[in-house]
Amino acid sequence: MARGRKSSKTNTSQGYWIPILIILILASSFQKFWWVWIPVVILSLCDWYSRSKHASRIQASISQVDQMDGTQFEYFLVRLFTSLGYAATHTGQSGDFGADLIVEGRDGKIAVQAKNYDTSNVGNKAVQEAIAAASYYKCHAAMVVTNSHYTSAAIKQAQGSNPPVRLIDREDLEELLARAR
Repeated sequence: MARGRKSSKTNTSQGYWIPILIILILASSFQKFWWVWIPVVILSLCDWYSRSKHASRIQASISQVDQMDGTQFEYFLVRLFTSLGYAATHTGQSGDFGADLIVEGRDGKIAVQAKNYDTSNVGNKAVQEAIAAASYYKCHAAMVVTNSHYTSAAIKQAQGSNPPVRLIDREDLEELLARAR
């Protein structure tokens, strides 16, 4: 993590099943008129689906990403990769062995190092951490994602690495944001 601001963690998918559960309980208590509750359940499910679909879209711009602290950036990347069709898991804050998140998809399992920097470029230490994380988490590849750019040493380190390391810089991140909208 690059900055030390407070994190904000939101979960947009909680709470939608509670009203449905209450409706089902009420419907079972009114056995004579159970059919009246079918449209209510259908509308509730449609509302839940609509909200969860909208919640998975990424509405952030690169300037909003620049305002995030390191932890917010990590959780943002989880949402971003999830909206792109991957299964993404945040590994935790300390003792993450160099991976801030693990991303799984048709390409396999990837260890991701997140670097949200104000102005400086990401060096080869981040690439080394990503390689170590890929080994620890038994990933076939690693990735370093930043809202900045990379030093020439980082690019050189990533080019010859095993497992392979993909570097996502500011422009690549903007492309991913556009695809996630």
